[in-house]
Amino acid sequence: MKKIYRATLILLLSLYGISACNASENHWISILGTFTSPSSALKSIKKLSTDGEEINLISSNDCENIKPNFIIAIAGIFTDKKTAQKKVNHWKTKKVKDAYIKVCKLKQNSRLALNIPLIDASFQQLETDPINWEVKEALSSIKPIAKNQFVVIKPYYIKDAEDIREGLRQQIVLRSTNNTKPIILSKDCVDPDFFNSRNFIGFSCAKEVAAMNLLHEAYIFSRKSGERLKSVKHCRSAKIVNQQLECLKETVNNEGELQLTKIKISLQ
Repeated sequence: MKKIYRATLILLLSLYGISACNASENHWISILGTFTSPSSALKSIKKLSTDGEEINLISSNDCENIKPNFIIAIAGIFTDKKTAQKKVNHWKTKKVKDAYIKVCKLKQNSRLALNIPLIDASFQQLETDPINWEVKEALSSIKPIAKNQFVVIKPYYIKDAEDIREGLRQQIVLRSTNNTKPIILSKDCVDPDFFNSRNFIGFSCAKEVAAMNLLHEAYIFSRKSGERLKSVKHCRSAKIVNQQLECLKETVNNEGELQLTKIKISLQ
């Protein structure tokens, strides 16, 4: 599978170019359906959303008391049982007869607790399952980098029949638990590889193709301000050691073979 993904990614790059919830409170969710795959969940809420009703998808992994690895379609999340039941009753009149309510004990710093959508609303434009990527790649994820700071990997969709990447994009956003304004670090990063230190945060993205080899670019940002400080082309397996960026410099010889050389770059 990894070889197939790598070959597909090389082909695509060569053609294309380059109000949070309080986790300490009880929360009642109005459940309209439970699914084992993102694809079936998206198809279901597209049918239910035809009247303009707001429906969201959440992961059961974000609730401590619910069986993991399910995607749940909800009509809302509420701090009182009565309001949640009223919403369910409304949907039962719309022929969702098996709608019900359930308490969700939020996991600390989960997507649901931090008000981060599991799947961006743009994916509701997806009309058929893609060929070169799986719908599960549309799920957002969180990467903690400090006690109160984290990165959100946020896939989104661009509807374009001619797009060689079939519309899939991936935004990288710097967030903090004190609800300061999110900072977009990248509007689109393919296959991100993260690294950080006390003062810096960085990641590399696949950017180019040379003789069927993926070449990367590393980006380094200030942890405090989110300002981009440096970018280094043809740099993979990056890390920060003693105020220096260490990575493997990528070059491709005349035979099309990838060669890696360790380099160090000062960040002072």
